[in-house]
Parts: sequence; structure tokens; C-alpha cells
Amino acid sequence: MYKNQVPDVTSFRLETAKKLLEERNISYLIKETIPVRPVGREKPLSDKYSPVYRVIRQKVVKGGMVEIVVARESAALA
Repeated sequence: MYKNQVPDVTSFRLETAKKLLEERNISYLIKETIPVRPVGREKPLSDKYSPVYRVIRQKVVKGGMVEIVVARESAALA
């Protein structure tokens, strides 16, 4: 892999993905997404999810920057 080639970081934990991109001097933008909360659910989502994020999608955007979309892992999977 060439030093400036964008690695596929989909499904990596956020910290690992950031490290891989930074090692190659690739600029990135992080966007967070959250699952839709079912109507009538009383507990907030923060009670059911861990603070660990995973990359669920990536794409190269204007200027060669990489946009990575992340979501928190389910506490059941963490």
C-alpha cells in the first residue's frame, strides 16, 4: 500500500481508524449517527450503548479528505 493511499477502516474502532489515517497523513472528518429510538421508549439511548465507537461507513470527499461515519457499539456487544 502506498503511503498516501486511503486504507479501508470500515468496522474498525474509531481510535484504530484515526491512528491508521494519521499515520498516512490523511485528513478526516468524523460524523456520528445514532439508531432511531422507538416511540414510547423511556430510557435514553446512552443507557444502552458503550462509549466505544466503530466506523460504519467511509468515503473520500472534496479535497481528498476522508469522511468517516461512526456509531456507538451496543453495550451488549462491547
